[in-house]
Amino acid sequence: MHESTTVTVGLDVHARSIRLAAVRADELLEERTLPYDEEAVERLLRRWPGVRCCYEAGPTGFGLCRHLVDRGIECAVVAPGLVPQRPGDRVKTDPRDARKLARLRAGGLLEPIHVPPPALEAVRDLVRAREDARFDRMRDRQRLSRFCLRHGRLLPTSAWTVIGRKVARRAAVRARCRADHVRHISARPRSRRPADRDA
Repeated sequence: MHESTTVTVGLDVHARSIRLAAVRADELLEERTLPYDEEAVERLLRRWPGVRCCYEAGPTGFGLCRHLVDRGIECAVVAPGLVPQRPGDRVKTDPRDARKLARLRAGGLLEPIHVPPPALEAVRDLVRAREDARFDRMRDRQRLSRFCLRHGRLLPTSAWTVIGRKVARRAAVRARCRADHVRHISARPRSRRPADRDA
């Protein structure tokens, strides 16, 4: 347990805004919403010497934590799944989340996660992007083989070899030509019927 004079700040971080709640012991010192600006958060936190802050890991990444730690402010990132929650307490608002994080951090009930260095995070992003691309390619191959099957074209082999890719490319070209032909016919001006001309 930390001394009651220590100010603990909970941050509810979003892409465009940060909700801040500062507590000392059981007293709520300040609560406000800031635009997502690391410098503005740092300026506000400097009002309390020895401040400790935390926020939940999320899509905004670790940039805010790195910024604050580089400037000598203690900041921790916690896993959302490891934040204690009372049964039945399902109401989530930004002010409540920020206050809850501040109080749990003050009580020592939050376990921070490891913040990776930027180089390691870049490698992780690369691996994730490669996995996403591999999954997308597999899904697109399945779609294309089902498309060929619906149009009576069987790929010569189940594996995606050079031959399979050539057949799929030819099928795609034929489908494109068919679509262009339909578009060309539908764009032609229709000739008026004789009854229309007489009217």
